[in-house]
Amino acid sequence: MNSRRLNQILAAASGLGVVIWIALGLWASHDAKNKNWMVDQEADPAVAPLPNVTADDWVAILADPHFASKSREERMSAANQRFDKIKGLADEQGYDLKALQRWYQQTATDAERYPLEKFVFAPGVETYYRDLRQSGFPKPSTWRVFRANVLNGYAVLIVLIGLPIVGGLLWFLAGIVIAVFSRRLSVKWRVLIIGLVAIILGEAWLIRNTQRHPVSLGLFTFYDGGDYISVEGTWTSNVKLAGPLQVTRLDCWHQWNHCIEATGRILGGQLSVNTNYWEVTNWGANELTFKDNGSSICRIEKLHVDRKSEIVTYTSASKRPKPDSCKSFEDEPIISHLVDGYKLRYQ
Repeated sequence: MNSRRLNQILAAASGLGVVIWIALGLWASHDAKNKNWMVDQEADPAVAPLPNVTADDWVAILADPHFASKSREERMSAANQRFDKIKGLADEQGYDLKALQRWYQQTATDAERYPLEKFVFAPGVETYYRDLRQSGFPKPSTWRVFRANVLNGYAVLIVLIGLPIVGGLLWFLAGIVIAVFSRRLSVKWRVLIIGLVAIILGEAWLIRNTQRHPVSLGLFTFYDGGDYISVEGTWTSNVKLAGPLQVTRLDCWHQWNHCIEATGRILGGQLSVNTNYWEVTNWGANELTFKDNGSSICRIEKLHVDRKSEIVTYTSASKRPKPDSCKSFEDEPIISHLVDGYKLRYQ
């Protein structure tokens, strides 16, 4: 191989590497800009995939009567503290940090101008919040994300690793095109090649669709057979759950006055199952009540089944008096109920 041919190959490989580099940056930019997780969290959490509004959300803080009584300086301080907590992750996602900080300051000082809404988690469990959907929440900048990804050292490493792979893929695609349109191959071989390509594309689509929705949580079902009750659904709570990808089944027998609760959840990429035993204290016509579970050192757990409304409610509250070893636990009770997991996951 002469030096001229070698220089041509190196130039082509370098050009291909630059194209891959820029393409990766553009792809990451487009993907990040389409993610509205900060809007769901800070401006309108009621539309998030797992809808929930808690007292710690910015929209709920702005609706707090104590916040309304604060001075302008105190509100600005609260806005800056909130911004400091989120700016690191927001910068990675391509948000304009100056515009984002101004948004926090503006919503803090003019909180009363935004409509007051009420998020009802369950009967008797509600949180007031400010509707900030029309507050001009800043959007991620494609250029900022592109610059961050292109200048990232990992991007260079990916290009070096991916260059031979992409080169081989291009040769493979070129071979397919030549084979399909070549007159030297018979029709049956061309049809075979087209069929194989269609299978590969179909498998790629299935893999992509599976990655987008890796698990289906199923529907909420409530069966009441009189002496046997079976409920299946997904727990949703007034606090953010550590493992939102979970499905629970509750089976109750009047004959033995007990229920068995089995929950399967995915947490950190691991699938786990745990079971609980509940003793029924009253098998009523309208409801089931259970013996409180106080086996935890810090919490007392309660379960209630409303047969008429078909609502299953779980409550976890701090023990009173609070043991010294439980001082770090939140005092706010955790209230959960079984709902339609499919809607929570895909809405």
